[in-house]
Amino acid sequence: MVLREATVADTGALAEAWYAMLVECGLLAVTAPGWRELVTADFAKGIERSRQRWLVVEEEGRIVASGGLFLRHDPISLALTGLSGTIAGMYTWPAFRRRGYAAAILERLITIARDEGCLSIRLRASDQGRPLYERLGFLPGDDMYLRLRSEG
Repeated sequence: MVLREATVADTGALAEAWYAMLVECGLLAVTAPGWRELVTADFAKGIERSRQRWLVVEEEGRIVASGGLFLRHDPISLALTGLSGTIAGMYTWPAFRRRGYAAAILERLITIARDEGCLSIRLRASDQGRPLYERLGFLPGDDMYLRLRSEG
């Protein structure tokens, strides 16, 4: 297993995993034409501007798991809540589950969020992911929250 930060070259694989996650969670009713290009371009822009920090797990040269930290840099969020992050796109391809890949990604994303100065992280949990998030300190619920540090 190789855990590494994703690059712009990985955004096609990230888009495929994002799509698979949405389908699996029942959150995708209709696919818009050109979705792959739009999602890939958004992820590439986010990585280039350091607004998105993606991690991937590779096995035998193939990306088998991924997860992203989306950083809120807009002035209103910074003024009201300080720097915060949203974890999204946590997905492991079915044949590679139960190997600790999601936990490794999530633990590193939490570290990255702390290093970036985030005060908190939020995420929307699937039923399958909720136990992992709770084990790492996120408050229970569909919209889960982890306080990283107090202001000041």
